Amino acid sequence: MRIAPTIRQFYITASVVLLNTFLLFVALNLVFFVRQICKSRAKRVGGAVVREYGFERLRPAYPGWKDDDLLRFFDENIWSLEYASFVGFRENPQSGRYVSVSEHGFRPVKQQEVWPPDPNDYVIFVFGGSTTAGFGVPDDQTIPSHLQEQLCTANHQVRVFNFGRCFYFSSQERVLFEKLLIQGRQPDLAIFIDGLNDFYYADGEPHLTNELQEMMASADKTTLNLRTVINALPLVKQVNKNLPERHPNHNSTNDGEYQASRATAVIERWLRNRRVIESVAAEFGVSALFVWQPVPTYDYDLQHHLLRDLLKDDYQMENMGHHRLSSVGYPLMNEYRKQHAMGDKFLWLGGLQHNRKENLYVDTVHYTETFSREIASSIASFVISRGIIPAETLALKNWQ
Repeated sequence: MRIAPTIRQFYITASVVLLNTFLLFVALNLVFFVRQICKSRAKRVGGAVVREYGFERLRPAYPGWKDDDLLRFFDENIWSLEYASFVGFRENPQSGRYVSVSEHGFRPVKQQEVWPPDPNDYVIFVFGGSTTAGFGVPDDQTIPSHLQEQLCTANHQVRVFNFGRCFYFSSQERVLFEKLLIQGRQPDLAIFIDGLNDFYYADGEPHLTNELQEMMASADKTTLNLRTVINALPLVKQVNKNLPERHPNHNSTNDGEYQASRATAVIERWLRNRRVIESVAAEFGVSALFVWQPVPTYDYDLQHHLLRDLLKDDYQMENMGHHRLSSVGYPLMNEYRKQHAMGDKFLWLGGLQHNRKENLYVDTVHYTETFSREIASSIASFVISRGIIPAETLALKNWQ
């Protein structure tokens, strides 16, 4: 008879604790939900980059810009994604004063030719990630746009199309190239600008893979997938965001060896992608040029970086996130290219920043307009000097 009051008291206490825990959980989710809404609204004033780094910190990367124009550019520089077959996703078409994306999947360059390209022109498709697409600079200041300007014509018209896309690495670029060929869109020259994102996606899985897997897992069910619902909660999203990276079979005692093995695997994957691209390109009569781009994690003094106070110039480079692996991979790739014949259609630009004592970036990894123009100049000089574009068909401008 005495047990009943004890059980009742335990039940009341447990109920109060569980109810308060539930209410606290709901309250925290509401807090983070409101925070997400505020962040979303903040995009309308200067965009995500301004929100993350601050307008005053970014302004020096855009000399000569008026504040109102720069704020409008940042506001346009928020690129959204849509589904695209085989490659997974691409940027949504948009048309702005500074940032545009064609419905055909490319970003316009200076004097952009209409789509589809004229078969009588000398057509160049440029593939790469967001640094090639030109995130952080206007349409006419991207690498492909400067390349279009620098390769002026005499007989054949050079027409450049910028197929750089945010988050893409060599595997997706290969698929996009093949997809365009299957559609009958055949360039004379395909340029692949790689390095940065290949190391960022070291496991070889494209951006949004986890989201698509969860979507497919619940697509054929009449009820919502519990895991999907839990992961969608604002509080859970925040916790997952702040969790440290976890890698299987990895511990701090052999971190250097582990990172080197990961970087080596990335290089091997890139080499296999190159072989496939070259085989397909040869079958279709397309020349293929492979460029390894400069990255802030290799052969560059971060003391001159725009965000130098946020970056650590050491092995860890903690605020570089997944980009840290390129600090391990680029020295390995540099040694590989010295010891192996890379052919006459490979251009190493990893050392382009050597001894440079100036800022070359508009944010953590994306290039300034000046550096984009310099990279384009290096590519233009290379394709002419190697005869990739026959010299007799071109009248070169003085672009230096």
